[in-house]
Amino acid sequence: MAFQQGGEWALTDSSVHRKIAESLLGREARPEVKVGDSRFDFLVDGTVVEVKGCSLIQGDIALFPDAPTERGGVRHLRGG
Repeated sequence: MAFQQGGEWALTDSSVHRKIAESLLGREARPEVKVGDSRFDFLVDGTVVEVKGCSLIQGDIALFPDAPTERGGVRHLRGG
């Protein structure tokens, strides 16, 4: 679920990132919103929100994307 590299922790279970975001966003956030052919993590005040995390740490910097995918990249930006 998590690992430590140097003095920093990284979550490896991507479902945890969404749960953390949900607890921070509160009741205003509507989860799992479909827009076109895409599904986004949340809708907050009319804005779609996609939650991302990373598990690649170099030195004291967490990097994203550590595992690029089509779904996590261009497709959402194009709205489809």
